Amino acid sequence: MEMMPNLPPDLTFLSQVLYEGLLQYYRYGSLYQALEKVSKTLPENAKLYIAGNDLSMIKKGKLRVGFPEQLLMYLDPNKYTEQVILHMVEQKSNYTNLMAKEFVESLLNTANLKNLTINSSDLSIEIKSSEMIIGGKKEITAPQIMKIDRYTGFSSLETRFTSRQITIFLSASAALLFLIGLYSSFVMNIYSQGTQYYYFLFYYPEEELNLLLQFNTNLMDIFFILKDTVREVVRDILKYTTFNELLLLELALNMRIHELMINENLDKLALNLLKIAKEGQTYKIYEHTPITLFKEPYFLKHISSYVRDTDAFINNLSKILAPGEVLLDALKNNWVESDNILEALRNLYRFIMLGDAQGLFEFINGLNKAYIKIRNTANKKDSWRIPRYANIIRSFAYIR
Repeated sequence: MEMMPNLPPDLTFLSQVLYEGLLQYYRYGSLYQALEKVSKTLPENAKLYIAGNDLSMIKKGKLRVGFPEQLLMYLDPNKYTEQVILHMVEQKSNYTNLMAKEFVESLLNTANLKNLTINSSDLSIEIKSSEMIIGGKKEITAPQIMKIDRYTGFSSLETRFTSRQITIFLSASAALLFLIGLYSSFVMNIYSQGTQYYYFLFYYPEEELNLLLQFNTNLMDIFFILKDTVREVVRDILKYTTFNELLLLELALNMRIHELMINENLDKLALNLLKIAKEGQTYKIYEHTPITLFKEPYFLKHISSYVRDTDAFINNLSKILAPGEVLLDALKNNWVESDNILEALRNLYRFIMLGDAQGLFEFINGLNKAYIKIRNTANKKDSWRIPRYANIIRSFAYIR
C-alpha cells in the first residue's frame, strides 16, 4: 500500500467520504478515471444543492468564489478566470448542484485534472488555530457538508479545538477525493414534508481499513460491485418506504445480493447507510443504519423450524417483496389496507431478523386482514388487489 490517511477510519461523514474516494482512486489508478467512472453511477435526477457560502456570489460589490468554481479555477486557471466566474454569477449559471452532470463534465474537461495525482501529504489532516487543513494546502474552501459531523469541532480527532468553530480547507487533490467519495456513495435524494434528505452508502471502517491494507485492486472491484448492487437495491426500496426494518428485511432476502456473495466467496459485508438532511444553510445527520450482509444468512436455521422448504420460502418472499409488487405498492400508496400491510411486514421483520416465531403468524394474519378489508370494501377500483393478496396468502401454504 502506498499510503494511509492520518484521519482515523470511523463513522464520521468526513472520514467515510475521504476513504471512499481514496479506495476508488486506488481502484482506477487516477483521479480523472475515478471521477469519470463513479460519476456515471449517479442516478439521472441526483441532486446535492450546496448551501450559503459554498455558492459563488457578489457580496458587498465583490466577487466571492464558491466551492465548485474555486476547484474549476485551480484545475484550469486560464479558462476559469475571475471575469468568467463573475459572468457566470451574473448570468446565474454558476453551479449550485454538486451532482449536476454539467459540473462533472466541466471538471473532466479542465486542463490539469489528468496531471493531478495523490501523494502522502494529500490525506494529511492538520488543525491549527481555528482551521483544519486537509492535504497540507489551503487551495479550496471545503463545502458545508464536510462540516456535518459537528457544528463545532470533529469528534474523531478528540482535540482541544472541539469547542471552537473550525473552517476546513482542502488541497485540490483532497477536494477531488471528496467528490469521488461523494458520487461513489450517493444513493438518492428524497424531498419529504418540506425537507430535502440525502442518502449515502459507505463501507464500515473495518472494511475500508481491510481493503487499504490488502491493497488488492481485484478485491476492491469485487467489493465495489457488491456495494453498488446493494446501493441499487436500497435505491429501489427507498422509492417505496423509508422504514429501516423493511429496508434491512429486503436486503437480507435479496437473492441477487446473496448469489453475488456466493459467487465471489465473500462471507460478510458491513456497510453504513447515512441519512442527511439539509436544514437552511447547514446539513444534519439524521440516521446511521448499519447493514451487515452474510453469505450464509444466520436466520436460515430458525426459519427451517417453521417451514417445510426453506429455499422455496425465501425465494417466495424475495419475489413478493420485489419493487412493483402489490406489497411495496401498498406502502407507497395510501390504500385502505396500507396500514395492515405495513404492520404485516414489520412482523415479518420480527420473524426473519429477530427470530420471533410469533412474527411469522402475525405476518400471515396481517395479509388476511388486508385481504378481508379489500374484499369488503364498496370501492370497486380496489378490487383488482383481491386476487393478488389471495395468491400471496396461498403461497405460504407450506408453513408448518
